[in-house]
Amino acid sequence: MMLDKVDEQSSSPQTGEKCLDYLERLFQRHGELVGRHPAIFLIAPLLVAGMLSIGVVNVQMADDMRQLYTPPGSVSLDEYRQHSQFLSDGNYSTSGVFYIGIARRDGGNLLQLNYANFIDQLNQFVLNNLTFNFEGKLLSFNRDVCSKSISCTKSNEVFRLIVDAYFNPRLTSNADVKLTYPVASIFGNRMFLGGLFGGVQTDPAQGGRISSVSMIHLIYQYPTFERQKLVDSFEKAVRDHLATLVLEHPWNDNLEFHTYSSSTLKDEVSRTTLYALPYFPISVLLLTALLVSVLCTGDSTTSKPLEGLAGLVNSLLAIAAAFGLVAAVGVPYNSTVTVVPFITLALAVDDTFILLAAWHQTDRRLGPASRLGLCLKEAGPAITVTVSTDVFSFLIGVFSSTPAVSSFCIYTVAAILFDYIFQLTFFCAVAAYGGRREANSRHCLFYWKTVDKRTTTTTAPARINPVQRILSKLYAQFWQWPASRLFVLVIYAVYLVVSLYGASTIRVNLTPENLLVTNSPLKRYIWLAEQYIYPQGFSADVYILNAPDMRNRTQLQRVQQFVDELEHSRFAVGHDSTSFWLEPFQRYMQHLGADDDEFYDYLSDFVHLSSNERWTRHLRFDQRPGRRHLLTQFSFTTGFKITDWVSRSDMVVQWRQLCDRYADLKPVVYDEYNFIADQVVSLKTTTLQEVGVAFCCMGLVCALFIRQRDVLFWVLWSLFSMDLGVIGLLALWNLDMDPTLVVSVLMSIGLTVDFTIHMAYHYHRHHEQCWMKRMLALFDVAGWPLIEGGLCTLLAMLSLVFVSSHVASVFLRTVLLVVILVTSGQKRQYKQQQQQQKRQSPRLSNTVQSKNELVETHYIQTLEQEVDFLELENSLKSELEKDPTGCDVKKEKTRKCQVNVKSGEANVEALLDENEQLKKQLAHVTELGQTYKRNLSEEVVELRKKLDDTVPDISCREAELAQLRIEVEEGKQKLAQATRMMAFFKAQCKSDSQNGNVMLCRKHGDKQAQVEKLTNELKLLECRMRELNERYQQSQDEKLAMKKQLRQAELQAKKDRLIAEKVIEENENLIQENSQLQVTVSKMLLQTDTNFPIVGDEKCQSELVQIKENEQLLRAELISRENALHDAHVEQRRLCCQIEDLESTQRTLKQSQGKLYDQIESLQSASRVLSDENKQLRQEILGLETSIETHLANIQQQGEEIKTLRNRLSAYEQQKKIISAKLRNAQQEHREKFLQLNQLATEFRQISQSLYNDTSPARYLAECEDNNSKKE
Repeated sequence: MMLDKVDEQSSSPQTGEKCLDYLERLFQRHGELVGRHPAIFLIAPLLVAGMLSIGVVNVQMADDMRQLYTPPGSVSLDEYRQHSQFLSDGNYSTSGVFYIGIARRDGGNLLQLNYANFIDQLNQFVLNNLTFNFEGKLLSFNRDVCSKSISCTKSNEVFRLIVDAYFNPRLTSNADVKLTYPVASIFGNRMFLGGLFGGVQTDPAQGGRISSVSMIHLIYQYPTFERQKLVDSFEKAVRDHLATLVLEHPWNDNLEFHTYSSSTLKDEVSRTTLYALPYFPISVLLLTALLVSVLCTGDSTTSKPLEGLAGLVNSLLAIAAAFGLVAAVGVPYNSTVTVVPFITLALAVDDTFILLAAWHQTDRRLGPASRLGLCLKEAGPAITVTVSTDVFSFLIGVFSSTPAVSSFCIYTVAAILFDYIFQLTFFCAVAAYGGRREANSRHCLFYWKTVDKRTTTTTAPARINPVQRILSKLYAQFWQWPASRLFVLVIYAVYLVVSLYGASTIRVNLTPENLLVTNSPLKRYIWLAEQYIYPQGFSADVYILNAPDMRNRTQLQRVQQFVDELEHSRFAVGHDSTSFWLEPFQRYMQHLGADDDEFYDYLSDFVHLSSNERWTRHLRFDQRPGRRHLLTQFSFTTGFKITDWVSRSDMVVQWRQLCDRYADLKPVVYDEYNFIADQVVSLKTTTLQEVGVAFCCMGLVCALFIRQRDVLFWVLWSLFSMDLGVIGLLALWNLDMDPTLVVSVLMSIGLTVDFTIHMAYHYHRHHEQCWMKRMLALFDVAGWPLIEGGLCTLLAMLSLVFVSSHVASVFLRTVLLVVILVTSGQKRQYKQQQQQQKRQSPRLSNTVQSKNELVETHYIQTLEQEVDFLELENSLKSELEKDPTGCDVKKEKTRKCQVNVKSGEANVEALLDENEQLKKQLAHVTELGQTYKRNLSEEVVELRKKLDDTVPDISCREAELAQLRIEVEEGKQKLAQATRMMAFFKAQCKSDSQNGNVMLCRKHGDKQAQVEKLTNELKLLECRMRELNERYQQSQDEKLAMKKQLRQAELQAKKDRLIAEKVIEENENLIQENSQLQVTVSKMLLQTDTNFPIVGDEKCQSELVQIKENEQLLRAELISRENALHDAHVEQRRLCCQIEDLESTQRTLKQSQGKLYDQIESLQSASRVLSDENKQLRQEILGLETSIETHLANIQQQGEEIKTLRNRLSAYEQQKKIISAKLRNAQQEHREKFLQLNQLATEFRQISQSLYNDTSPARYLAECEDNNSKKE
């Protein structure tokens, strides 16, 4: 009965089958149309391909890694734009960077006097003496280019300082000179050496002094004026000079020079883009040899070597048309597109084998147009399915966020579509001409030769390739081996485990090295940088694009906090590696005693000092009138170190997270390879999305054409397992996840779908009933052509072995894995379909019946031929008897009839041969009958065993019924318990909700009171703050007034001091004169006493009195002057005391202001806490409301569960009745099956007996001849 149901399901019409039938009829009509008019379909594709290929002239090369591998709108592109805008603020638009990496070939120390002087001379030559030809003019790099940029003139200045200090014995012993790494210090000036020196070793015995350097990295950042020719001319001049240095100084052969720049990288990527194309003819030659060898069989008429070469030409036309059209549209050509011609060859030639295999399956007695129609009817839908899956798999990549992947997929989709169109036009036209040649029995290569038809008919098996026959026999023998299924399952399980492990270990990585050919000179530079520069330290540019008000100490501290966090991040070198203008400027302000408000006034003076000119390129000022002294943007550099490119992406992600926390400053941390981080971050998600969407599209396409669910499941599983194997095995093959691998995975999806869908479609559409014959027929129709297609795919990509490129290597490895997995996957799919066929095969008696029908049809054909012959002969005899006059004419007719009779006798002989073959087939049928009989007996035994096994099943079912009764009782108890719990929960929810609302109202009232209290306190504090500000402003005004008074008092004190000093000097002079006068007076008195004792005594006394009076006056004036001076000193001390009092009051005001700020901040924090608590209260209210709702929902759910339990109880009771009825029906069915088996056995015996008793064709013909002779 189950077999009958399966037959009914398979025979029922479905919409999918109708669509396939309609598609087959459409292809058949198209094939017949092409077969009738092949010339049109042959010439038109040639003209179209020729016209479209002209578009290759407009091809655009895309070789910029930043544009190729960065998603549009990514952060790195914005960072690059902001970096360029910051540098373009001067008199040049953009800046270029040129690197010269210098190392010794033996890996030795470069920090030796001769090498250091030589490298310093090279640097000075580039900066001062280098000239190059630009647009017919001889330009000086120093005068015409480098002088326009301060950073260019200061290039590698640190290297000169280090070399001078390192080899100067007086400086090496100086304690202020510390030549350490990564930060050196010369007289207090710190210099970060990361990016300049690589492979540095230090000597701990000398305090960490540098002892050896393995690589010196010269960096030139110069203005380009947006002239690419200027960049190319400059870089060419530098490389030419390096080449001449090697020739002129043979003693420097030990040195190696490696240059690097973005334009050099573009040139090398362009070189990679065109590197694989010269090897394309090798693939064409290999495919030509394979096509000729495979398609040439033992039959020179049915061999198809020229048709196979036409399939190859078809692919070349598709490639030319696709590349011309896509290039004319404007899609850029990049390095990944290089392998598109190879992939198109691999995919297109597979369809050629499928079409030719379908052609060989048609009847040779039909005309070429009919054969072509039947060929397309068989192969057209299968090719359409594979082309649809290929287009969908690559169409997903067209919308990829990576431009390189998108361009590759656009070129591939166009090539596949053109190949499909040309297959149905150009190749079908060639096949039609080949069919005409075959109908005329012409030679496959030498058309003028004709081959005997009898030879071709008798040697029909020679049309099969010998290798195909051998593989078919081996395939059949393999599946007849009993342990074959177990062997395949074990290998498949191991394969899945290995693939899963490999897929789990794959890592995302994108390096510039993978885009270069093996012998590229940039590879050595990148290797040196990865080994020496990046692990020890390099500088990154940091831009603050929204500079805050630097006079505000809070905002200034925020900038310093950002710098501090950046210096202490995971990959940072530290504070010593930072080159920031703010630190020396703050020391400058402290030295001058300037205030924060005078920040911008002193900044302009600071940068105009000759020692600080290097900071001007880091500062950008506001250019608006009246605000020219304000700072709008600035930059600085700091050091980082990484170990690999994956760490670089982690570092860039950390930079961006830090910049997001300080978004008000708009900071940007820029490095040349930031775009790689964007690609690494987005590659995992984009790969999973693209592969997942592609797999889903493949599933939908397969579901449209394959309506058997089991076959569809095994197709999708085979596709998934093969794609998983490709990814896992490529990971174990030391390949990382990059855009090239993503493209190869998309390609592998298309290739695996091609092979899998062909097998599934032909299996689905094949009508053979016997599973073994169906498998062998499937091998001939689809398996062998796919093996040929796999070999062609491998040979098409084999020439990439000679291409020393990562892109070519990845695609070649992918194709190799796909071919191996597909050929092994065919066996797995055969096994799965074989098991399904054995489960769904009809009854064996149908096979015997079909053989009987075949024998009967042969008998009927022979009888009809004999009847026609006898009727013709009788008609001739009757006409001769009626009309003897027309004897001559009749004789001629009789002669013709005799000729026809002879041909009929030949046909009879052929029929006798066929009858002999039928006898052999009958013998084979008898053998099959015996095997079927044995199988039937075995099935009878198995059914009896099953009948015996059903008895314990019945007892088990009875036990299950008892268990169901117990469960019903338990369910009733649970129902009662649930109702009680529901009532309890209802009461508890009501009480909880009431209590919760009361508590929440209280808490809400308390919080509102606290908030009002805090708001009042805040208002009071604001009022007090305003008063303090007013008092502070008054104190400032008083301070300024006191400063003015102090200055006036100081000036007055200075004047008084000068006057007092003059008075003191005059008093001293007067005292000296007075003493001299007293001496002279005493002398004069002595003289007068001696000479004039009496005369003039009165006069002398009067003079003495006058002198004494004068002396007293002078003393009084001196005392008054001293008192005035003392008063001035007292006044000065009083003013100083007042100034000190004012300063102390100012400090107290500042302290009180700080305390007020602290109180305000604490109050603000308290208000924030209160707001948070209010939010928490609201959330608690919402939570309580949701909990109440959940309780209500739980109550409703429990009510529904009670209903479901009641329904289950009733269902259990109904199920009990149904099971008891099923048991009775099962017993009845077992009895009926036993009777059916007995009936089948009797029918089989009757059929076998009728086959043995049947009359043979030869005996039947002999009886017919005897009857005819008796009639005559």
